[in-house]
Amino acid sequence: MGVFEGYMKILLTAHHADEFRGVELFNWTIAKELSKNHDVYFFSFDLGIMSKHIKDYATIIKKIDQTQKFDMGIISHNSCYNEVSHLCKDKLFISHGIFSPLDEIPNDRNCRTYGVSEEVQWKRNTEFIIRNPVDTEKYQPQKDGGGGGILYLTNHPNSHTNFVLERMGMPLFHCKGEWKVEEFIYRADLVVTSARGAVESMACKKPTFIVSPYGFDGYCGEYWELKKNNFGGRRYKKDLSIESFKYELSKVKNVLDCYNYVIERHSVDKVVERLFREL
Repeated sequence: MGVFEGYMKILLTAHHADEFRGVELFNWTIAKELSKNHDVYFFSFDLGIMSKHIKDYATIIKKIDQTQKFDMGIISHNSCYNEVSHLCKDKLFISHGIFSPLDEIPNDRNCRTYGVSEEVQWKRNTEFIIRNPVDTEKYQPQKDGGGGGILYLTNHPNSHTNFVLERMGMPLFHCKGEWKVEEFIYRADLVVTSARGAVESMACKKPTFIVSPYGFDGYCGEYWELKKNNFGGRRYKKDLSIESFKYELSKVKNVLDCYNYVIERHSVDKVVERLFREL
């Protein structure tokens, strides 16, 4: 069944919904898009700040009703899968990473499995890849913007990264645990971030640099390689220094190509369309 071929009752899940993390933002983005054509529900064991935003587009389930049935479950985290999969006619499991046991795929032949990158697909042995979806209504280029310097966008700032960025000769500002991330991105001349933050920044046509607790992958110009590790700093794992960051700054040329890549591969409408096309 294609996404526009019929109304469906769809369940989304995440083990936690209490912080602005990648899995929760994945669900918010998908819920917003699916709610245009379908009846969307969301379940989590740990409701909080993120579920308060998801409720704009989905009915929040606090306790599972065993009589309730869904046409489809797009399920993140195997703890949720064990709780709700039997309620769903069709089941898709999304593995978001290579470290958490929650992302290990369930042992169920009747479930389609997806990883958010080639790295996850290799590690978790998923059938398909689904790119992190981005709401291009929320994240888009601005005619007026920039001038604020370097944005260090992460929930886990690193003192060494701060040390390097402070020596780039540009103002440095931070964004951590904010809902309106796009307002910070719009102010920036360039963004230092990873994972979902990288895709959101490229969607705003900002030069984007990958730094994470796992490593330094540099400028996003080689998006075709960095996407394999979900822009998570694990592709090249370069040493971050004043000299290496200045070298990566010299490589900023194909910002428009990075933007076009995100629009084609990560725009939520196209991600959902591909997801349903594979059913």
